[in-house]
Amino acid sequence: MNSLRRQRMALLLTLPALGLTTLAVSSASFEQSSAAPKVPRIFMIGHAHIDPVWRWTKDEGQAEVISTFRSALARMREYPDVAFVSSSARFYKWVQEADPAMFAEIRRRVKEGRWNIVGGWWVEPDLNCPLGESLVRQGLYGQRYFEKNLGVQARVGFNPDSFGHPWTLPQILAGQELSAYMFMRPSPTEKPDLKAPLFLWQAPDGTTIPTIQILGSYNGTEFDIENQIKTYQKRFGETLPGIADWAVFYGVGDHGGGPTIAAIEKIKALQKTAFPGMRFSSIDQYAAAVQAGSKSWPVVSDELQHHARGCYSVTAEVKQWNRAAEWALLSAEKAAAYAAAVFGGPYPQERFQRAWEKVLFNQFHDILAGSAIEQAYVDARNDFGLALSEAKDIGAGALQWIARRLDTETGTMAGSTPFLIFNPNSFSASVPVEVEMQRAGAGRPMLRRVGGPEIPFQETRTAGVKVDDRIRIVFQDDFPPLGCALYVLDFSAPAPPAKSQESPREGVAVGRRMLENAQVKLVFDPESGSIVSYFDKKTGREYLRAPAAVPIALADEDDTWGHHTTSYNKELGRFGRAEIRSFEEGPERGRIQVRTFYGKSAVTQDFTLYRDRPEVYVRVSVDWHESYQVLKLGFPTAITKGESTYSVPYGFIKRPMKGEEEPVQTWLDVSGMDYGGAFGLALLNDSKCGVDVKDGEIRLTVLHSTAWSHHMPVKLDLSEGYRMIDTGIHEFSYALVPHVGDWREADIARRAEAFGMAPLVALTDRHKGPVKSVPSFAVVSSPDAAVTVFKMAERDSAFILRLVELQGRAAGGTLRLAGFEKPVVFRLRPNEIKTFRIPLDKSKAVTEVNLLER
Repeated sequence: MNSLRRQRMALLLTLPALGLTTLAVSSASFEQSSAAPKVPRIFMIGHAHIDPVWRWTKDEGQAEVISTFRSALARMREYPDVAFVSSSARFYKWVQEADPAMFAEIRRRVKEGRWNIVGGWWVEPDLNCPLGESLVRQGLYGQRYFEKNLGVQARVGFNPDSFGHPWTLPQILAGQELSAYMFMRPSPTEKPDLKAPLFLWQAPDGTTIPTIQILGSYNGTEFDIENQIKTYQKRFGETLPGIADWAVFYGVGDHGGGPTIAAIEKIKALQKTAFPGMRFSSIDQYAAAVQAGSKSWPVVSDELQHHARGCYSVTAEVKQWNRAAEWALLSAEKAAAYAAAVFGGPYPQERFQRAWEKVLFNQFHDILAGSAIEQAYVDARNDFGLALSEAKDIGAGALQWIARRLDTETGTMAGSTPFLIFNPNSFSASVPVEVEMQRAGAGRPMLRRVGGPEIPFQETRTAGVKVDDRIRIVFQDDFPPLGCALYVLDFSAPAPPAKSQESPREGVAVGRRMLENAQVKLVFDPESGSIVSYFDKKTGREYLRAPAAVPIALADEDDTWGHHTTSYNKELGRFGRAEIRSFEEGPERGRIQVRTFYGKSAVTQDFTLYRDRPEVYVRVSVDWHESYQVLKLGFPTAITKGESTYSVPYGFIKRPMKGEEEPVQTWLDVSGMDYGGAFGLALLNDSKCGVDVKDGEIRLTVLHSTAWSHHMPVKLDLSEGYRMIDTGIHEFSYALVPHVGDWREADIARRAEAFGMAPLVALTDRHKGPVKSVPSFAVVSSPDAAVTVFKMAERDSAFILRLVELQGRAAGGTLRLAGFEKPVVFRLRPNEIKTFRIPLDKSKAVTEVNLLER
């Protein structure tokens, strides 16, 4: 066998070993370049970057997908060598629904290796704002769709246009059976410390995946192919001079289109002249060709940021809808799985999948990133609304299924109302809960956990204004991990007040500009409305060095994306002229409302402090009417030199405190040292994705208001009457958590989980039932790990439980499951994700599976 045939055979053998599809028409054509290593092998990738939503709405995007796929098939019929690559399972489902004959032709092209399925995800999403589990579901639903309907799985992850990639992504990709990853943004100029366009990307848990950076563009016409090649020549020559294998994209994109006859003819002409090593090819084949030498690639152990920093915050509403839907679906899945596993309840698999598909689609990078047109968010609102509605209905139904099987009569009085609280977290959640119901009697109400002692509570305002036959209470308790607790509010007879109710001073004291409990004292400035002191009464420590919770308006001289923005630091003014009033004081909590003003806008913050808790919870309402300005909330901590730690999807990352705009998820912490030792201040939030930290001051980005989908270098005259993004009312919540020790000792990651995934409440009545007590389904022995997912399996009759290490250090322990005699023993690497399959037959063993549940 001559050397050419040996090299070709080695390539063909490598492809199936990597799980990659061969492309016979192209493999033979590379023999010439193999014989002459100095001649670059240029893999011409036929592609159509399709934004299903951007400067158009979803219905137009659907039409563009169908039109593009039809065009690609036509080119493939005309040119037997041409291949085509495309991602996004949602696109294929549109074609399958609209044109079964076309879909059948695509299936044939996939089978012969000329239509290359890449990505493996439902869409090409934003990767900064979605929770880690959403990125898992992108691959779970995407890969299952491709396998079921096209007989293949994607082998190369593909997300070229996303505006950043979290450090934790390699582990997720590998768990979805993807053997390589291809991206484009950030570019070499946006991340100059990226050593080469081919590298091994290593996640915090140690997982490594070969990663390929697209240079030039994911699109290309006949006029720019040669310029793209020059870009590859220069970059590879500077960083990887020994590699002359380049993947160059051609095809009309953004609004679809795909390979054109003119581009194909240009490539065929270049093959005969300047570039004899140029051939039509696929991403799978390119990845297989270059991976053989991947052991010599540089290792990158970092996130891939930054592009379009404005997109961390712009179009605040869609980010809030997304986060609310994510938490709601995860909670509802746990409730339904708990009801099914412990009480034999139904599990509505198809409803969950439908809801998740709506959420996953709207995580597309130009939707969730906020860069689409205004009309696109009408569709997004409706889709997220469907998901939220389904989650609420399913969760409520699951809890009622449980409640009907509980004995709620034994141990309760005739004039009482029982209610159930389900804690979706896998750890005991000590959090405040509010419950509202009809008054079942005229007596003084008494709260207790069934089978337990009386629990202090505080009456608060009902949802309706002064409705005498309604009652709303707030109380605290330790709710069992991933399980239920039964409570009763008894109205049957007058009862003495609980000891903690005797004096408000034993709970939370409220003054005109002060909140105080046994642990901390907060003082507010009467003019600015800011917190001027956050004092720890036990340690004698002040957590702030300057006024905090200050709404700050900053200049935004960039476009919607923030293409030229590193930080928002040009302050225009601060909200002031404060109106402060106290409107709740009691044994469980105190509340102060602060309303401040700037320009045409107002911010209202409701500060709530609970008994025996150092953190303060804040509900914010913004009435915004400014243009080309950014609104931030500033929190200057007392830690000017320390560490800032940001949550990212299924993990965290430390970044320097340079004041640059950065993506964040559910929590951020600044920790350091003083005379008393280690301490810190964490910020939890329910929907924001952008923040900056400089010298210990946290500035949470609330909103970023430009014209809709304004893209530089187009200049905008405000007198032209364009509508501004985020004008109007916005509401969100955050919490400030002061702590002793670092964020790990303070358990900030799990506190953020409990902040987002609050206990579910279900009212019931007094009735007999076969079940006397309700167990926790899963108890995790390690404080460093949490169960993030509990649901039914997608492939068979079993449950799926996902366990994640939260603290960034190796952890081990046991997982005790209701009904199983033997606990599951586990070991976790830092930030490792482990998924377990729990059989319905409890005599069978619990097994570990990957993120595709196999």
